[in-house]
Amino acid sequence: MTFGYEADLPQMFLDARTPPAEPRALPRGVSVRIVGAGDRGLASVLAAVRIAYGDAGTVASLAGELTADGTVAETAESIRYGRRIVAGAFGAGGEALAGAHCGVDGEVHTVGTLSRVRRAGLAYEVTRVVIGEARGRGQRDFRLTAETPAAERLYAALGFRAASVAG
Repeated sequence: MTFGYEADLPQMFLDARTPPAEPRALPRGVSVRIVGAGDRGLASVLAAVRIAYGDAGTVASLAGELTADGTVAETAESIRYGRRIVAGAFGAGGEALAGAHCGVDGEVHTVGTLSRVRRAGLAYEVTRVVIGEARGRGQRDFRLTAETPAAERLYAALGFRAASVAG
């Protein structure tokens, strides 16, 4: 799988002095929450993010593939041992629509939203929630790479500041 990383992408940082971002309203029937190691929604959150980054298939079919190939079990183990935090946005029927990950080192990564629900504030909320959870566990500083100008604006709205250029 390719995540579209290229040289010269802005590195963005959020430090402990930056106050938590304010929650935003979500579309009716959508909720955002932390996804635990034994959560039935974990496979679908991982699938939704992969589809957002260009993998083919449906959330249900890709969730099955990610379960079969061990990706879900590996991620669950990382969650169980505190190495990763995952947040997901779920529709009224329980279908995953978006997700974000944060590693124990404060790196926020693989934030993705299904194309049919983009521009509804889901990426903002899953990122805000995953950062809030990490802060609650003692993480003070965060970093990420903004892959597009839209992503850079999203992360700036959460309090991230561009500091340098990766490359």
